[in-house]
Amino acid sequence: MTYRQAQGVGAQVRRGEKGTLVQYWKLTDRIPVKDERGQPLKDAEGNTVYRSVQLEKPKVFSAVAFDAEQIDGLPPLQHKTPDWDPHERAKALLKASGVEIRHDQADRAFYRPATDRIHLPTRDSFKSADTYYATALHELGHWTGHPSRLDRDLAHPFGSVGYAKEELRAEIASLMIGDQLGIGHDPGQHAAYVKSWIQVLKEDPKEILRASRDADKITGYVLGLEKERLPTNMEKLPQVERLAAPEKVERQPAPQRVRVAGGRER
Repeated sequence: MTYRQAQGVGAQVRRGEKGTLVQYWKLTDRIPVKDERGQPLKDAEGNTVYRSVQLEKPKVFSAVAFDAEQIDGLPPLQHKTPDWDPHERAKALLKASGVEIRHDQADRAFYRPATDRIHLPTRDSFKSADTYYATALHELGHWTGHPSRLDRDLAHPFGSVGYAKEELRAEIASLMIGDQLGIGHDPGQHAAYVKSWIQVLKEDPKEILRASRDADKITGYVLGLEKERLPTNMEKLPQVERLAAPEKVERQPAPQRVRVAGGRER
């Protein structure tokens, strides 16, 4: 939290502690709903009714944040247990997508656009159920790029700039989805891509904004599958109105993820 946020809850950043500059990307906004006369609509209690809209361009905010360990006076963190089984929910999302998943790989995981299939190692090749579902959902992120879905350009060879950009989108979406489901995220899975991501962002710093916007679309699409095809008592996620059309723009080590473009394997 920021220095002011800490003070706002009666806590205090310790003297001499150094914060970290962070950026926050605001992808949606709340605007008041208006009636036929153009006046703000009120609910039964007299409060203004708002609706959520997708911003065409994200708003970027910067702040200096401090870790809880750098702050005195904060209450212990309370871990909230979700009222769903994370693994069952992840399994339900994969089922709702209708994607064909083949467990026919030794140590690789990839989505093949030409056949519209996901290929994974067997489940017991993963170090945990969290890692298995995080990998499968990462590949499902690439699956959303098919022309019949969000229509992103997936025809880039391994090691190219376009390949790195698509991986960045899928990785950010994987982080968002893992947080929503409660299965977490393993950044070490994609250490091999870090160098290419750094190069892409050095050449075009605004690429992170476009990648975050596309990752938000991927996340919305994937999480929307459970609402459209599996109406259950699972968490109800808010509807978001899109204002702009999308731009085309023994335990073994965790398997390496590879995206295969046009059916060519690495």
